Amino acid sequence: MKKFNAAVKVGTKVRVEGEYGYRVVKSLNTSRTLIEVQGLADISHQQGHILNYTNRANVEMYPALEDLYVADAYGSVYERKDDANYFIGKLNNQSLKQFIEDYAAQP
Repeated sequence: MKKFNAAVKVGTKVRVEGEYGYRVVKSLNTSRTLIEVQGLADISHQQGHILNYTNRANVEMYPALEDLYVADAYGSVYERKDDANYFIGKLNNQSLKQFIEDYAAQP
């Protein structure tokens, strides 16, 4: 496995493959081969999963709608949190965007 260079440290912003915007590095293992990223449920990422990184302050951060919620092949919708994905409902032939709008409108 390739190692992350010294510029990548806790607090560095990274773009993860398949995700929108930048996320903050939560932890870096001692061999510098794996990182954990805030907002993705305890998944360690290798260097190959990271598209690019920056230590600049003014970059476009997440969240996009698709980063906060995820739907599986069975129509279940999950809200992404730092520790896990939490089930919040079923799509029932709606788009994810429409489901979230309806879900947010509930009292």
